[in-house]
Amino acid sequence: MQKQGQTIENTIVCVGPASVEQEAIKGLLAQLRPQGEIGSAATVAAIAGRIAAGETPAMLLVLDSAAAEAQEGWIAALRARLPRLQVAIYGSFDDLAVQTWLRHGVDALIERNMPANEVLDTITFVLAGNRYVSPGLFLAGSRQEVPCSLLASCGWRSFLLEDLPVPMLIIQGERFVYANMAAKAMLAVADEELLRLRFWDRVAPTRRQEVRDLVLGWQRGEPIVARMPVTFLGAGGKLVQTEWFSCLTRIAGRTAVATICTPSPDGWEGRPADDRTAPPPGVPRPTLTTRQSDILALLANGASNKEIARRLELSEATVKLHVHRILRVLGGKNRTEAAHLARTLGLLDR
Repeated sequence: MQKQGQTIENTIVCVGPASVEQEAIKGLLAQLRPQGEIGSAATVAAIAGRIAAGETPAMLLVLDSAAAEAQEGWIAALRARLPRLQVAIYGSFDDLAVQTWLRHGVDALIERNMPANEVLDTITFVLAGNRYVSPGLFLAGSRQEVPCSLLASCGWRSFLLEDLPVPMLIIQGERFVYANMAAKAMLAVADEELLRLRFWDRVAPTRRQEVRDLVLGWQRGEPIVARMPVTFLGAGGKLVQTEWFSCLTRIAGRTAVATICTPSPDGWEGRPADDRTAPPPGVPRPTLTTRQSDILALLANGASNKEIARRLELSEATVKLHVHRILRVLGGKNRTEAAHLARTLGLLDR
């Protein structure tokens, strides 16, 4: 049993009333902390008292029910004692809750419907000093503040969308409500300009009216065309040919169109065979963190997860999660394919 005032470093504490959900989360988190460094507390007040007595967790994963019952300013009060404490809230969020937690300085908002492996990926991401919000929580056009600007000012991002190596756009009504990094590069727009555009403004004139009518029709309930060619106007008016893969989603109760833009097959005609895996004009190379680049370099040289963990002084579990992220960002099916893609894209040239 822990003695009062005992310091426990690098602990994750799940905060919320005793329930099947809390036990399930603790069991999931134990995969990141196999030595049993997963704690629990019934309320925010209870963990605040333990922190005052000397306990020093690295992260609190707070169930939304416990967060809602806590006194105003509880995150700031906890950080007054532990400046580096990270706070993630797990649950279901309406618009007001999202804006409230953004302003209060929470480090992560994780939705209940997130798959277990992505929850672990997110926790690792946040423990590395990043901030995270689940996709969809910041896309509602009904919010009073511009979502992208609010996120940028708070240092937030959704890595599941941002790090896709191909452009992703989300349209609600007649406006873009989200574009990931690759999409903004393709369209040559910044956040502020993106939110002023009508989505058809950057479609090539020859198909602008057709694309406009289709997308607005989909949002009214007409049958969706899942795949179609769309040519965009990129930097300097350059035409960027894509295959547009679409599906419908709902954001804050309203229908939205989520679209992935892959390079059109026409874009490869006349290119040398050895060059066909290179990124097309207008689509940037995938972006990896410094740690992921270090792991990728060792992986490409044939190092195992155990060898990488020893070289970089990481746990094998952490390396495994990073490798999973690298495969997802690069689009590789396995380590060999990821290494090939990295060499082709010039990600090992540093």
